[in-house]
Amino acid sequence: ESLAHSLGLEGRVWFAGFRDDVAALLPSLHVLLFTSRSEGLGTTILDAMAAGVPVVATRAGGIPEVVQHEQTGLLTPPADADTLAGHVLRLLQDDALRQRLIEAARRHVQRFSKEEMARATFACYQSVL
Repeated sequence: ESLAHSLGLEGRVWFAGFRDDVAALLPSLHVLLFTSRSEGLGTTILDAMAAGVPVVATRAGGIPEVVQHEQTGLLTPPADADTLAGHVLRLLQDDALRQRLIEAARRHVQRFSKEEMARATFACYQSVL
């Protein structure tokens, strides 16, 4: 937050902290930045995709399983601020890219629905028995 202040970005960057109403806030976002250096599977990314928010994330942990670069979102190496900023600018300046990623992500996120996960788990158990 102090860096945002020193760069004169107050009012343009929002540090929300812990929230229990994320689903209600997502539709108001232009882009979701998910900048983890290590991550299992961030369900926040799935929520953003379902809400039609384009995602820029790092290639950390399980994130590339959800965000497919140039298909369902944009990926950057962890701690690569220049590439991260470049991806954000692309999304803000290229409406066709933004819409293509949003539509593909909305389709892709269905693979992670409760119903689909239950079906896949059941199929796995059946194959073992």
